[in-house]
Amino acid sequence: MRGISPLRAFNKWRAAATALLLGCGAALAHAQDPWADDVISYGPGSNFELNNDNPNTVLGAPERITGETVFDPWDFPATVTPFSTPYQRDEIVSVGAGGHLVVRFDEPIRNDPANPWGLDLILFGNGFFADTAPNFDGTVAGLFGEGPFSVSVSLDGVEFFTIATNLNDGLFPMLAYRDVGGPYTSTPGLIPTDFRKPMNPALSLTDFMGLGFADVLALYGESGGGIALDIASSGLAEAHYVRIDVPEDAASAEFAAMSAVPEPGAALLMLMLLPALRRR
Repeated sequence: MRGISPLRAFNKWRAAATALLLGCGAALAHAQDPWADDVISYGPGSNFELNNDNPNTVLGAPERITGETVFDPWDFPATVTPFSTPYQRDEIVSVGAGGHLVVRFDEPIRNDPANPWGLDLILFGNGFFADTAPNFDGTVAGLFGEGPFSVSVSLDGVEFFTIATNLNDGLFPMLAYRDVGGPYTSTPGLIPTDFRKPMNPALSLTDFMGLGFADVLALYGESGGGIALDIASSGLAEAHYVRIDVPEDAASAEFAAMSAVPEPGAALLMLMLLPALRRR
């Protein structure tokens, strides 16, 4: 039996490498588009926030600047920080008592233990840190959040599995830029946070109480905040649907966006393969 010629061997290797890169590219596409894509069902419930009943506001990436559209005389533009979170009618949706919201992701939310802290899904509410009077300089004096609510996930949009209950929309309030100059500034920073990166779940409100603004930014690191969840308890390897339910006796909860945590390792694999392709 004759051996395979070097050219034929190279072509076979190139085909295999191309297939691997295409698969890696699909994973990278997921990493680049982790946001909710469609609203399947929305019931505002009772006592929801008036004018915040457009569920399509949760689709796509979270806002980094809030208040830029003047709906009311007191609206003003501000960079999103943990003290100044999205609040306008085109930025958040309110789910009142007995209400629900169901969204679909084109790319799946994957249960991957290799994700940071094993967390797979991030919800963004409009809870915020209370400031310290009389200076109001970004020193944490408390946390405002609403709820409670529960979260469930589904692969097919029919059978849902609860992964969390008794949540509120507070921790961790959203942060748009790592280098923003102050808690209420309208000037954005130059280094955006990563809304796909969860916060360290070991942190709690106690860790933030009394901290100044610079120390708050340091604890956030690269993360844009949000409520990060692990879908492992659902028993699903991946999910395409997320459902939020607010109990009949609860306060309304407000949501700005949802994000799937990107699959780890895809970008690293691409970086490892490209030099080999160039050498050949």
